[in-house]
Amino acid sequence: MRSRKPEWAAMLFSAALAMSAPAQRLHFGTDEPKDHPVATRMLADLEAQDESLRALAQPSVRQRAKLAYSDAAAALIKLGVDKGSAGTPWIIAGAALVAGKQDVCEALDRGALPEPSCELLRRSLESLASNPPENQAELDRTLRAAFAELLQATGKVSDWPWPESPEAPAPLWPDFSRAAGALAPEASAALQTLHERCELASSWVGYAPGSRSMTRLVMDASWPLGREKQMSAGLYRRWMGELGQAAASVVGSDAGGEPATGASGLERLRRLALLGRLCGLLDALAPDPAAKQLEKLLLAAAETMPEDPAINAGWVRLEPWLELAASRTALADEKTVVRQLRPAVRSIGELARSAQSEMLESLGKVATKPDAAGDPGVLASVTLCSDTLALLGGLHRASDAVEDSDAPRGDPVARESAKAITDSLLRLSKEVADPKQRDRSLAAIRALSQDVAELLELPGEKRLRDGDKALETLIGVKPAELVAFIDRERAAWRKEVGGRNGTAAGAEPHAQKLRAVSALLALALDAESCRSGASPSGVLAAWGGWPLAPETTTTLAVNAATAVPDALAKAMNEQSPLAGANETAAEHAVASLAGKLARRLGDSGNPRPQQPPMFLVRAIATGSPDVRAVLLAKWREPVALVCRYAADGTTGDSEAKSFANRKAAELLRGWKQSEEPGK
Repeated sequence: MRSRKPEWAAMLFSAALAMSAPAQRLHFGTDEPKDHPVATRMLADLEAQDESLRALAQPSVRQRAKLAYSDAAAALIKLGVDKGSAGTPWIIAGAALVAGKQDVCEALDRGALPEPSCELLRRSLESLASNPPENQAELDRTLRAAFAELLQATGKVSDWPWPESPEAPAPLWPDFSRAAGALAPEASAALQTLHERCELASSWVGYAPGSRSMTRLVMDASWPLGREKQMSAGLYRRWMGELGQAAASVVGSDAGGEPATGASGLERLRRLALLGRLCGLLDALAPDPAAKQLEKLLLAAAETMPEDPAINAGWVRLEPWLELAASRTALADEKTVVRQLRPAVRSIGELARSAQSEMLESLGKVATKPDAAGDPGVLASVTLCSDTLALLGGLHRASDAVEDSDAPRGDPVARESAKAITDSLLRLSKEVADPKQRDRSLAAIRALSQDVAELLELPGEKRLRDGDKALETLIGVKPAELVAFIDRERAAWRKEVGGRNGTAAGAEPHAQKLRAVSALLALALDAESCRSGASPSGVLAAWGGWPLAPETTTTLAVNAATAVPDALAKAMNEQSPLAGANETAAEHAVASLAGKLARRLGDSGNPRPQQPPMFLVRAIATGSPDVRAVLLAKWREPVALVCRYAADGTTGDSEAKSFANRKAAELLRGWKQSEEPGK
C-alpha cells in the first residue's frame, strides 16, 4: 500500500466536517452532570488568592486591575454554571482567565501597561463582572476590547492559538475600482474605510484574526466582480449596492453609531458572502444542467432579497450540500483507483451522477424558498446523493488498501494477492444494474469496501512489523506475537471473502477479531499522540481549542495507555472480543479525541508552534475562530464541552467522566464519518 494521502481525502475533509452532525451544534441532553467541582474549586482559589489584596485600604491602580480581573473570571464561571452545559463558553473563558492570571499579574507588575491603560482595563473588567455578556458574540467583543492593549504590549501577531487551514484561501481585498459605476460614492468610501481598518487591525494581536475574517467575508461577497455577464445589470447593481450599504453600516457602527446597525450590516455582508460562495460552487458544477438551473433560480431570488437577512437563513444549508455535489468529480475519476476496480467506479459513478442531478433539482426549492431546506423531499435527495458518494469513497479507500506499491506510478494496479477482493467488488458492482439486486449489492459493496479499507492494514501495523520498541511498550505484547495473530486472522478472513454476497458469513468472526485488535491499537496510538501533543512544546498545548490543562490531558493519556495491554491480551484469546475492545476504547474516548486532534494539527503543515505570551488569554480574547479558515474551528464548541466535564471527571466525579467520554465518543463517530468521502 502506498503511503500517500489520497487527493480526494484532503479535498473532502472540510466538506465532510461541515456535514458532520456533532460539528454543527452541541446536543444538550438531560443527562448532563449537576455538580461542578472544578468550577467550585476555581472560585474558592480566586477568593483565597485575592484575600490580601482586598484587605488593602488604598489599592493601587494595578492592584485594582488585578481584583477586577479576578471578579471578571468569577462572574463568567458563575454564569456558565448557571447555564448548565449551554454555559460552556463562559466556563472556558473564566477558566482561561484563572489559569492565565499569573501571566497577567506579572505583566502588570513589570509595567507592561501604563497606569492609564491599567485603569481602562480595570473599568472594562469591572463592567464585564457586573454585567456578563449573554451570548458568544458579546463575550468575544468584550474580552477582545478589554485585553487588546495588554496582548499588544506582551506579544506579536501569530496564527496560533488558532492556526489556519492550509486549504483556506488567502484573504485578499478585492479591487473595487472595477465596480465604480455600480457603487455610489458613499459606498465606495465605506468600503475603502473598512479596508483601512482591516489593514490597521491586522497589526494588532487581538484584532488580526478578525481582520482576516472580515477580509475573507468581503472577498466572498464580491463574487460578481468580473462576472457581470453572468447576471442581469439590475442584479449586479443591487448586489454591489447592498455590499456598499452593508460596509457603511459596519463602518458607521464602529465610528460610534448604533451597535444594532453594525450587526445588521454584518449580517447582510454575511448573506452576500454566502451567496457568492454558492455561486462559485455552482460555477464549478456548471456542466450539469441542474446546476445551471439552480444558479439561475438563486440569482433570481437574489434580485428581490428582503432587507432582513434572516429570511434567507435557509440558504446556509445549501453550502455543505453543494460542496458534497462538488466532490463527485474527484470521486468519479476512475484513473485514481486501481485498474481492477475502475469498472466498479464507473458503474457507481453513474448512480452518483444521477443522484447529484436529482439533488440539485430539488435544491431549487431552497433557492426560491429558503425555509424549504427542511422539506422531506429535499432531505431525501441529499441523503441519496451522500450515500452514493460514500459508496464511491469506499471504493477509493479499498483501492488504496489493495494497491501494489511496487507497480509503476501513473496506472495503479492491485496486488495479485487481492484478486479475490477486487473480483468480489467488481461482480457486485455489475449486479447494481439489476433493479432487483441493486439494494443488496450496494449494501454488500459498502460492507466489503469498509472491511477491505480497515482490515488489510491495522493502525500501527507497519510499526509492529518493524519491531517498534515504543509501540511494544505501549501495547504490552511482543510485536512478533501480535503480527502472527493478525496474519492468521486476516488469512482466515480473506479465505472467506468472495462469497456471492461479498463477505461470506464465515468471515465475520475473523473480521471481528481484527476489528477488536484494530480498536485497541488505535487507542494506544491515540494515547501516544495525546501525551506528546499535551507536552509544553506539543501542538495540542498550543491550540486554543483544547482548554484542558496539560497535566490533566497527560493523565488521561497515561490511563488510556495503561488499559491497552490487558484488553489486547483478552482480544487475542476470546472468541468474540469486539464488544470488550469497544468498551475499553469508549472508556477512554477523551484521550482518543485528544490524540486525533493532535495528529490533525501536526499534519496540517503549519510551522511547529511555541506557546505565545499570554497564550491562555489570547485564546479567548482574539474572537471566535473563523470556521471557514481556522483549522478544526468547527470542533471548538463540542470539544470545549468535552474538556469541561473531563476536567470534572479527573476530580473523582464519575458522572462527569462518563458524560465527557460519551460526548467524546459522539465526536469520534463524527470524525470517522468526516474521513469517509461523500459523508
